[in-house]
Amino acid sequence: MIHRLFQLVMALVILPIAFAAGESRAQLHEDWEAYKGWEIKSFSIEGIPDELKGDVQSGLAQTGKWKLIGGMTRPDFSVKMLAEDLARIRLFLARNGYPAAVVEPIAVPKPEGRQLELTLRVVPGDPVRIGRVTLNGWPEAVAFPDTADADNLAVGEIIRDVRIEEAFGYLKNQLLDSGYATVSLTYTIEPMGLGLVGLAFDVEPGEFYKISQVEIRGCGDDLLAVARRVMNIEPGVDYSLRLISNASLDLRSTQLFSKVAIEVEPVGPGELKLTANLEDSRMRTLQAGVGTFSDNPWLVRAGWRHRNMFGHGVGFDVMGVVGTHRLGLGTGVSWLGILSPRARTRAGLGFLVEDEDAYRSNESRIDFVQSFRPRNRDIWNIGLTFSLTDVERKISDASDVPESQGRLMEIWTDVKWDLTDAPLFPKSGGFFKTSFTVAPPGFFSEIPYVSIQGDASVYRSPFDPVVFAGRVRVGWATPLGEAVEVLATRRFYAGGYNTHRGYGRRKLGPLDSGGNALGGEFVALAGLEMRFPLVWILDMALFADAGQVWAQPHEATLKGFPLAIGLDLDLRTPMGPVRAGYGWNIANRIEGQPRDIFHFGIGYPW
Repeated sequence: MIHRLFQLVMALVILPIAFAAGESRAQLHEDWEAYKGWEIKSFSIEGIPDELKGDVQSGLAQTGKWKLIGGMTRPDFSVKMLAEDLARIRLFLARNGYPAAVVEPIAVPKPEGRQLELTLRVVPGDPVRIGRVTLNGWPEAVAFPDTADADNLAVGEIIRDVRIEEAFGYLKNQLLDSGYATVSLTYTIEPMGLGLVGLAFDVEPGEFYKISQVEIRGCGDDLLAVARRVMNIEPGVDYSLRLISNASLDLRSTQLFSKVAIEVEPVGPGELKLTANLEDSRMRTLQAGVGTFSDNPWLVRAGWRHRNMFGHGVGFDVMGVVGTHRLGLGTGVSWLGILSPRARTRAGLGFLVEDEDAYRSNESRIDFVQSFRPRNRDIWNIGLTFSLTDVERKISDASDVPESQGRLMEIWTDVKWDLTDAPLFPKSGGFFKTSFTVAPPGFFSEIPYVSIQGDASVYRSPFDPVVFAGRVRVGWATPLGEAVEVLATRRFYAGGYNTHRGYGRRKLGPLDSGGNALGGEFVALAGLEMRFPLVWILDMALFADAGQVWAQPHEATLKGFPLAIGLDLDLRTPMGPVRAGYGWNIANRIEGQPRDIFHFGIGYPW
């Protein structure tokens, strides 16, 4: 298995390294004992190959931890600690293709303060590369692995244990997904001379299996058909580990079952029986949440849901929302797996009141929504909405066009690809969201328009525990047919915690004569944050926000782009960070708006 990785390297490289480490520790003890207890004033590593920079220091004792109060803190110097760090670096380099690496510690002592400037100088030597990859025993019925696939090994690349793990898993999963449930896979490494090694994978595929029987146990009788439809595995299909994993994930995502365990067992030559052991969930749930889910300073959501009120997976829900500028109530019926095993369909009624500084709107609506979950937390929604909207402007300017109100038929879709490592406190990955809406002229709509918006965020942690988070948003909308403007409730707004923290809520973009936001048809926003722990459950973030809203797309320009910098203090809670911060407008400040401003929010702004 993988834990036997580098059998040859272990014999020819790692053991000499361990022996050398023992010798170096003795030498260190003799030459470095005089510095015991000295403060490590600075610590650096030189000579690490470019592709490995940033990976080696995180596991070293002398690297220390950075804190806002007190700066970088490191343990006092000890011979044992240095020797252990030298051994760690040698082992790390050996496992990443540099078995002949030499690491030399260099000290610049400061006797007057009992301080030590410590540098570890690395001479990596020539890397060991893959000279040959062979695959023995691969079944003819399965397509030969694609050598261009990123998970496969390529001749000429540096041999690394993590890459062998990826290739091992890639090959084994290909067979497990092709009917071979009992596959065995091993590998050997052989020297080829001149810094090259050969890697041979030996495959024993075992018997080819089909799933001949499918049984579902433990769930209510009325949910049997739902479970079978969601699983989407019929007798006679080839065994596939991916198929079974997806079935388990899909059953869990229905929220109808508190327990999902899928097992397979042989029932004859080349035949397997699949058994899904299920347990029904509690069908009635209460939901509540508070946060800045929109650009409202605060928003409270609450609801009641019965997942199986009408049986056969047909549920009913009632939801309400109350915020500083919003009041809404909705109810709906939903059912599962009609168009796809990963689909949920919902038909709902809703009423929404928006009480803004510039306008007040009352909207009644009927929604039909089809949701798909392609994978994990990704989601794709397709909807049809019929609404009746009444918008009343609070201040009438001489330049105002007539108020737009009336019927709308909106065909819309939105997709979110979520690749973050954690939904509440992401450190890596990112997400991309896009939405498109059209209310076509000539049908039901009296105020037709089209709108599109894209959001992208990315998270990176170049050194633990600091996280960099960046985001971009671009949105465009325009009236269609004889309409002269986009409805006020469908325009773009910016300013405030979730968009631009240098300005108050909705204070960017066109304003009426009273200084109230009118919104616009084009928006562009960008932001960058550096997040790091402070003390206890307190974190801090330094940020830069930029963006603007324009009345019409042709007015958009990068000149005069408002830019703000600031800081946030975050309190970590089970529902996410609770944040308070301060922003300073440092470039292209809008006339009449404050130079600095406080803000508060629940959850990250992106």
